Amino acid sequence: MDRLTIGVAVLLFGVGFAMAAAVECPTPVKASVAKAYPGSTITGCKQETEKGAVQFEVKLSTKDGKPLEADVAPDGAILQTEEQIAPQKLPAVVLDTFKARYGESKVGKAEKIVKAGGAIEYEIAFTRGGAKMEVTISHEGKVLEEESPEKPTPTK
Repeated sequence: MDRLTIGVAVLLFGVGFAMAAAVECPTPVKASVAKAYPGSTITGCKQETEKGAVQFEVKLSTKDGKPLEADVAPDGAILQTEEQIAPQKLPAVVLDTFKARYGESKVGKAEKIVKAGGAIEYEIAFTRGGAKMEVTISHEGKVLEEESPEKPTPTK
C-alpha cells in the first residue's frame, strides 16, 4: 500500500471512531429542550450519570445567542438549567453571604442554576489563598455546598 491509501484509511477509521463515540440526544430530550427554549440550537449533548441516574447534559444556544446548559432526564424532564452570569448580576443577598464568609475573595465566575421545582441557586467560583474554590448559595443567601479547596500549584 502507498502512503496515501494508508493515510486515507487511518483518517476514515478515526472519523468513524469519533462518530461512534458521539452521543445523539434522545428524541424526548430534544423535544423537551425545543419546547422549553423555542428557537434554540443544541450545540452539544453528553450522556452522564449523576447520583446513579442517567441524564443528558445538553448545551445550547438560545434564540438570543446566549449559551445555556440543561441537565435533562432520558424521558425529557428538565432537571436543572445553568446560565453563566456576570458577577455583578448576583443578587445582593448572595453577595452579602459570599463576602461575610470569604471576605474580599474575588468572584471569578458565576452561574445561575434553576432547579426543576423552580428553586434558584448560584454557583460561584473564586480563588482564596491561592486555592480554587466553589460555593453554591441559595437565592435566599444560604450556603448550600462548598467544594474543598484545591492545593495550589507551586510556582517555579
